Amino acid sequence: MLFAFALIPVMGGVGVAVDYTRAATYRSQLDAIADAAALSAVSRTSVVNLANSSDNGKAATTSFFDAEAARVSAVTITKVTVQIVKTATALSATVSYSATVPNTFTQLIGMPQTAIGGTASSTTQLPIYQNFYLFLDNSPSMGIGATQADINNLIAATANAPIDPGCGFACHDLSGKEDFYTVAKKNGITMRIDEVRSATQALMQYATATEILPQQFGVSIYTFNNVLTRISGLTTSLGSAAASAAAIDLVSVPYQNYNADRYTDLDGLLPKMDYLMPSSGSGQTSASPQTVMFIVSDGVADEPTPGNSSGRTLAPITVAQCDAIKSRGITIAVLYTTYLPLPTNSFYQGNVAPFASQINPRMQSCASPGLFFEVSPGDGISQAMNALFTEIVSMARLTQ
Repeated sequence: MLFAFALIPVMGGVGVAVDYTRAATYRSQLDAIADAAALSAVSRTSVVNLANSSDNGKAATTSFFDAEAARVSAVTITKVTVQIVKTATALSATVSYSATVPNTFTQLIGMPQTAIGGTASSTTQLPIYQNFYLFLDNSPSMGIGATQADINNLIAATANAPIDPGCGFACHDLSGKEDFYTVAKKNGITMRIDEVRSATQALMQYATATEILPQQFGVSIYTFNNVLTRISGLTTSLGSAAASAAAIDLVSVPYQNYNADRYTDLDGLLPKMDYLMPSSGSGQTSASPQTVMFIVSDGVADEPTPGNSSGRTLAPITVAQCDAIKSRGITIAVLYTTYLPLPTNSFYQGNVAPFASQINPRMQSCASPGLFFEVSPGDGISQAMNALFTEIVSMARLTQ
C-alpha cells in the first residue's frame, strides 16, 4: 500500500521530466531555425536586395522561419517577431518566437502544453561605396630593380657604360646614349615600375572580387613624375581600369640631365591631385561615395627649388599638403616603396643620404592613421596593395 501511494508522485515526476525534455528538444530545433533566419536577414543577398529596394527583408525572414518551423512536428507557433534595423554602417536582425508543445503525461495534472520561446540576433557591416584615386610614382627612381638580385644584375649589365657605369637605375633615356631601361628589358630585369603595373592590375581583380554591391568601387589611375598623366578616368568598370593599367610605365627622358633631372615634383603635383578629387561623401549611396587617395611612391621629391626655377631640390614629402587633402574628409593610403640607399653612388650620398631617415616618417604622417605600408625590394607590392585596400574598406565600415 505504501509503495502504491509512493508510485503516484514518482510517476508524476518521471512524466514531468519526459515532457520537459521533449519541450527542450523542440526548443533547440526552433532556436536553430531562428539563428538561420537571423543570419539570412543579414546575408550578402539580403544586403544587395536592401540596396536595390525599399523592402528591408522582414517579410522574407518571417516566411523563412515559418517554412522551416513547419517541419518541426507537434509544435504550434503562436507568434513570430522579426526586427531589422539598418544604420549608416550596419544591418541587424532579431528573430523572436513563441510556441507551445503538447504534453503527454503532465496533461493528466492539468498541464496540457508547455510554452517555449527564444530569440536570435545577427549583425553585419554594410558595404561602403568608395572611389579610389591611384597616384603612382613613375619617376626615374622607380626604374630601380624590383629585388636585390635585379639591382645587382642591372649594375652588372651597365658596368661598361661610358657615362654612368654600374648604375642601378634603369633610366629611360631616349637619346640612346644611356638607355638603361632597354638594357633592363633585354636582360629580363624586373623593375619596380613593372611590379607597380602588375600590382595595379591585380588590385582591380581583387577589388572586383571584394565588391558586395554592383559598382561599389570606382577607380581612377594616374602616374606622376613632374607631370600628372591620366591612365584611366574614374570608372566603376574595374576590368576596363585593369586593361588601361597596362600602360603604366617608367617616364622617358629626352636625354640625360634634361630638366636638370627634376622628375618628381611632389610639391607642385599634390595640389593638382587634390583638385582632381571631390570631397569625400558618406559612402552610404552610390551618389555619395567616399574618396580615397592611394599613393604609391618612394617618397622623395626631386623638383625646382622654391624661388629658384633653375635650382634643384631633393626632399621628403611635405606633410602639410597631405593634411590639406585630409581636411576635406579624403582618406589617404600610402604604399611607400623603400627608397634604397646607394652607398656607392656619389649623388645619393650627397643629396639624399642627409635626409634619408626622414622619408619613412614623412610618408607615414602623410597617410591617414593605419593606412601606411612599406615594401622593400623582394617584398610583394601586389600583396601589399591588396592588404592596404582591404584595410581601407574595413576601416570605412567601422568608423562611419
